[in-house]
Amino acid sequence: MVISKGTDPKKDTRSGFEGSSLADRLEDLNVKTIFVLGPATQDCLKQTIVDACQLGLTVVVLADAIGSAGDTLQEIFAAGAHRATTSDMGLH
Repeated sequence: MVISKGTDPKKDTRSGFEGSSLADRLEDLNVKTIFVLGPATQDCLKQTIVDACQLGLTVVVLADAIGSAGDTLQEIFAAGAHRATTSDMGLH
């Protein structure tokens, strides 16, 4: 499944949920928990996670599997995301 964001060149979208079908697809699939990892841009990462938390999803951030997010991590966890590591998941 591919969910595209930022497809309108006239609008800057920061969240993976903004202007996309991501929320609907997750609901259709009865997804309650998402795991976040991969390269991070501070603003996009933060806004996607905040939006997911506001939608009632459980968000687990694999802190050792994302790009440098600096002070953004504190804001993410304050929004309700949970911190884990790849070791916690049995991934080494």
